[in-house]
Amino acid sequence: MRGKGTAGRTTGLILMILGAALLLWPAAQYVYAQYHQNRLMEEFAESSTPQPTMELPGESASDEGTVASDRDERPLAAQYRVEVETYDLENDGPFVIRIETLGIELPLVYGVEPEDLSVAPGFYPQGVGPGEKGNMAIAGHRTTYGAPFRHLNDLNDDDHIVVASPEAEYVYAVEEVFVVDRYAWEVIDPTPEPKLTLTTCHPVGSAEERLVVRAGYVERRSRSGGGEPGQ
Repeated sequence: MRGKGTAGRTTGLILMILGAALLLWPAAQYVYAQYHQNRLMEEFAESSTPQPTMELPGESASDEGTVASDRDERPLAAQYRVEVETYDLENDGPFVIRIETLGIELPLVYGVEPEDLSVAPGFYPQGVGPGEKGNMAIAGHRTTYGAPFRHLNDLNDDDHIVVASPEAEYVYAVEEVFVVDRYAWEVIDPTPEPKLTLTTCHPVGSAEERLVVRAGYVERRSRSGGGEPGQ
């Protein structure tokens, strides 16, 4: 009988330890992600240097009076000949995503493997960089590791999403929020115009489907505060 009692106490202790581990696991995930995110945000702040505002073609203090009338008669794309940087997403970071309406400001990593997304939302390697023509796609967790994309479903049309590099901020406006099958990889396919696509699991706590946010490019903002419309 004593052996059975000892075995019972041992089993109970093991179950208590397992229960405690299950309760502590989400907190451990959060702490892990928070540590790496803070480190990346510090790196982003250190690498962000103000850039001079890009001068419009032909604009100077001496011909201010004539440029405005010329510019009004030309198509928007001709008025602003914006040079968009071409980024190597793996090596040119750090990058940051900001969604003001959701209170999100997070670093971005390169890659969407489990080890990547355990740190922060990550760029799909198939995508383009900020402001470039094509589809910039980013994945993030909705439940674990701080659940950075938990509330993407609360976004509305025209809400702004900003992806910032050390040189500039690239503004996108939400066009649609929708749900697809978990294997509908066509949502990260190339697009003819600059687009941003965010993906996360759906519903909360499940990976059966994918919640997708598609946004269109609005403008590039230099670090000095100047805005330049999207091409």
